[in-house]
Amino acid sequence: MGKSSVSKLFAKMIAAAAAVVLAFGMTKPVQAELLTWHYNERTRAPGLGRNIPTAINVYTDGAYDIDVTHERGFISGVQYDIIRVIPNEHAFVQVDYSPYPVGMGELADWETISRGYSYAGGINGGYFSNTEYEYGRPVGAVRRHNAWTYWNGIENTPSYGTGYATAYIDGEDMWIRYHGWMWNDWYGDDSWHWWTGYLINAEYGISGSFTYFVDGVQQDITGGASGYHYQNRAITILAQKANNEYMLITIFGGLSDETLINFLYELGAYDAIRMDGGGSTQMIYETDVIREVLPELAWTRLSQIDPGNFSEEIGYVSVKKDDAVFHLSPSINSIKASDAVKGETYPVYSSEENEDGLWYCVAENTWILSEAGVSYSDRLSLEQAARRERWAGIEAERAALARAERDAMNEPEIIDTGEEVIMGIEINTEGLYIYSDKSVNSDVLGQAIENKTYNVYEVKSIDQYIWYRIGSYMWIADADGQVSVKLYEEE
Repeated sequence: MGKSSVSKLFAKMIAAAAAVVLAFGMTKPVQAELLTWHYNERTRAPGLGRNIPTAINVYTDGAYDIDVTHERGFISGVQYDIIRVIPNEHAFVQVDYSPYPVGMGELADWETISRGYSYAGGINGGYFSNTEYEYGRPVGAVRRHNAWTYWNGIENTPSYGTGYATAYIDGEDMWIRYHGWMWNDWYGDDSWHWWTGYLINAEYGISGSFTYFVDGVQQDITGGASGYHYQNRAITILAQKANNEYMLITIFGGLSDETLINFLYELGAYDAIRMDGGGSTQMIYETDVIREVLPELAWTRLSQIDPGNFSEEIGYVSVKKDDAVFHLSPSINSIKASDAVKGETYPVYSSEENEDGLWYCVAENTWILSEAGVSYSDRLSLEQAARRERWAGIEAERAALARAERDAMNEPEIIDTGEEVIMGIEINTEGLYIYSDKSVNSDVLGQAIENKTYNVYEVKSIDQYIWYRIGSYMWIADADGQVSVKLYEEE
């Protein structure tokens, strides 16, 4: 039985089980949130609607109920939902896919469930064409269980379609990159080329539309390539915080990008990518698996802060001149409130621009003119810089640990197999791994020693690597001249 047939059978089993539950008058455990298509969606509709080919789903073994939670709240009067996942051995996120569009509940992965995990819920996944033959074709990457998926014989990688950005998920880690075609040229990381662009070492991958945050920085790495940028419609977002907590977010329409960015910032998003939206936006979750919680924050949009509300700063001004003064109102003709102290920094609660110039309010009835000799720093930019600095420290610690682990890794015992030696290789770099098989995903047995020469019994060229077998189940990979080949003369 093929996978698609099993998927259909699994869907029928779910439907049959639901019918039995309803027949006995019990509440159906799956609670769905969905929007019917409308240009300016602002309300919910119960039940699942448009069929989709991809989903970002959550699974758990139920060991800890703190790992997966659901919350709902409001942003500027518009309702949002978030499924939060603390990734570990008990709860995780994965990408699920069908080669043809199905109801979102049918995208629950039977293979994962058969291993003893419960389907907790999820959100809709990446973009697809919704017309005739192309209906259900992903536009960009869909990667599952360390392999790219297929649609009608076409590999679902970032190298076709409109590209967009792709979120790569590997257990606790997620990172977002732009790898795809733009204006007939391939764009990606500096070390990538179109012929090796598929070789992302991540278990799951899914392309979205554009990005809000990447590596802790608020940015759209697609360069605005998406035609869906800034459209005022329902939204699906996949995000992750610096502490690795995943956030699966649906927002039901009518919000600007500025508001969304502020909201994601307040949520602590380190990476955030916008997925398919509009009528495809939907969330489904099991109420007996996911714990309901209250929102972590009472979110206030910064641009909505009233000048008389002095509880939240939007930035700071530093006084650079001796004769700078504060005014009672934003007008050079108003009465002086007090002198500004050179070298002092004051919080800014609002700003106003008029014919005099740009004014900053630092307290009630206390305004200072930008041209009077002050420099302004935006709070959001400062905090983002601080987050980048903190994350750089975390990355440095991780790199130091990786180096320590590498330095502590010993060379495994090399046993003469008795086979014919076809060549030798000299190791040109420190820290080159010895693998148990011809794959970087195989077990690492230890490290080769720099400047040492190893006998080679077999050579294989796989993708961008040349693999050299130096013993029984012992392989070294070379991609960029990390080893030098030495041919032995026949005696």
